Amino acid sequence: MEMLKIEKQLEYSAKKNLNELLDYLYKFNPEEMELYRKLVNACSTLTPYFKNSTKNYTDFQKGYINSIYALNNAFKHQDESNYKYSDLKIILYGTTLDCILNAPFGNVVYFKNYQNLDFLKIKRQKEDFKKYFYNKRLDIIFKEIKDFM
Repeated sequence: MEMLKIEKQLEYSAKKNLNELLDYLYKFNPEEMELYRKLVNACSTLTPYFKNSTKNYTDFQKGYINSIYALNNAFKHQDESNYKYSDLKIILYGTTLDCILNAPFGNVVYFKNYQNLDFLKIKRQKEDFKKYFYNKRLDIIFKEIKDFM
């Protein structure tokens, strides 16, 4: 019974932070440091949620989950090294040929520079980040994650 209560608390926290991130992504011209902060909050609550989840996920969903783990580990590394999150340079604003879809409002925000995750100890996480998140819009990725939680 206690385990079910913990799972519900993890789910509540993860969904709350994920919704805050999505809401912020839909703002016109989100501020970079605030966006990183919301991204860190979402990843730091999604990680324990997925690690404790008893659901069966598809391989595609598992790739997304491993990518979340990669982001969470990257943010922890930045904290431990006293670096800024923006030093990772993994998000990019604007529309380029790599990202031709228009955002709902304002600028598109998408993932770039997977090479900046070379310090990750688990190479599978970096490879999944490259495969599932690289050159993809944050709002679309996190909406899909919200849908399969």
